[in-house]
Amino acid sequence: MFDEYNQGHTVDGDGILNEDGDGFPEDSGVINHDGIADDDEIMHDDSTVYDDSTFSDDSTDDEASGIDEENIDDEDTINELEILYNQGQTNELNGNHDQALSSYNQALHQIESIEQITEEISHLHFDFLIRISDIYKKQNQSSRANEFIEKAQQVANKLEDEEKINECIDSLGHVKAWEGHFHQALEYYQNAHQARLESDMCDVWEIAQSYSNLASTYFRLGQYEDAIANYRETLDNQLLVFSDCHPDIAVTYNDMGSVYRDYGKYDEALAMYQKSIQAGLPGYGENHPEVALTYGNMGKVYYYQNKYDDAISMYNKSLQIRLTNQNNLEVTKLYASMASVYEKQGTHDEAILMYKKSLEFGLLALGNDHPSLATTYNDMGLIYNEQRKYNEALS
Repeated sequence: MFDEYNQGHTVDGDGILNEDGDGFPEDSGVINHDGIADDDEIMHDDSTVYDDSTFSDDSTDDEASGIDEENIDDEDTINELEILYNQGQTNELNGNHDQALSSYNQALHQIESIEQITEEISHLHFDFLIRISDIYKKQNQSSRANEFIEKAQQVANKLEDEEKINECIDSLGHVKAWEGHFHQALEYYQNAHQARLESDMCDVWEIAQSYSNLASTYFRLGQYEDAIANYRETLDNQLLVFSDCHPDIAVTYNDMGSVYRDYGKYDEALAMYQKSIQAGLPGYGENHPEVALTYGNMGKVYYYQNKYDDAISMYNKSLQIRLTNQNNLEVTKLYASMASVYEKQGTHDEAILMYKKSLEFGLLALGNDHPSLATTYNDMGLIYNEQRKYNEALS
């Protein structure tokens, strides 16, 4: 899932695929000296998926018979906007941000051409503006992100929608968190959270998401006990709304696993990741990006435990899903992660093969001049040097 914290993927210096679906960048898309992908493990999503029932009402057949052409046009417009929204979300989830922006901007142009905007369309307008701001955030264009948050806030104010106003406050926090200003982000999240607690209009799901925002930030600040406490509040509220097998429950279990992992409590981390898989599979299916993310997180824990065969197994599971979804950047990082594991095992030929695969997909995802590719070439050179293959090392 994604939203305020979309998947910011990076490669850190521990040699491990770091899958935080929280969207906090750690040099997003970078492969560091050990060649390990860092896909931070927190995943969050408060974005809406629209279906035919999203704006349905309980009107009778008699009432329906009185619908005029203008209302029919509105319904057609809403259906078209929903399609664009869901197309954008699918591309966002798979890391295709330019394609997502294209869908969202197409929707905005359509909305701007409407003479009289209904309340339903205003709600969609708000959601498009928030999604666009989130993409600009992930592209490190903070000023553009804040520009669209401001536009979204104007729509929320016209709607007099308290929760949408709080969502804008959260979004400002998301930008600060993305920039690494976690204390400032925490202030935004605390303000929105307090407003929700004091509101008569706020529902349980929104409270759950608010706790999740706080938990993610405490995690980034290294305040693991506070992070776990807030994730437990998240889970308690979610279970009032959802069954045990629901994607949102899977997200929270994944996030708790990542806190336990960085806290050094690896058995607890693996238990949470397993619960995430069990909760998510019924809704996600086998080939969903979030399933891939959790498998990658499990691989990282096994790496820390020096269980290299298990790490390779989990990375392979994640890799097959990423290949199916054609997410070249994530494939690049997974191959780099596997190369690092093979290095630890001393199987240098396998490591070289994985680095070559990483380069192949890295060129597609990042282009020829990205600095991450230089680190991969360097890693390969070090292995060749160990093997006394000096000509290959120099090349």
